[in-house]
Amino acid sequence: MQNFKDTNELIDALVERIISISQQLLIEESTGNPFYDMGNASLRFAMEYNVLFKDLVMKNNSYMKDYDEKMIPTLIKEMKNDPELKGFTEDELKIILLKMRIFQLGLSVMVANGLMPKDYKKQDLMDILSSTADDVILSAQLSKSQLDKVKLTFRWSFDST
Repeated sequence: MQNFKDTNELIDALVERIISISQQLLIEESTGNPFYDMGNASLRFAMEYNVLFKDLVMKNNSYMKDYDEKMIPTLIKEMKNDPELKGFTEDELKIILLKMRIFQLGLSVMVANGLMPKDYKKQDLMDILSSTADDVILSAQLSKSQLDKVKLTFRWSFDST
């Protein structure tokens, strides 16, 4: 058993352990589809460590700042390997990730608190998460495509004057 000087040292060690568990779950769930993997790992964490999940996620605290600082670059790196996300800038990927994290976290909170319909199995939840990821990606692709068309039209009209 490890001794800690104070509560902050204990909390830091706990956050490091959570990061380690999260990274291990991501490795175990690796399919090559980053949102599916993130969602599956998050749902597993919420199911298997629901007390810890609720304490860290649902209470106002600053403990998870280190988690975000360490995990977001890893998640963005995974997103860059997804063929569906090719052509997006890092800033655009961060926005897509934020949208998915908002949905995935809400779903995980519902799971951790037993708020999902009883007949929903983990695969049903993963199907919902996958469908939402498809919607977010398609929306981002359409928005980017429309923006590119506007830029091209503007440039063409500017060049022809």
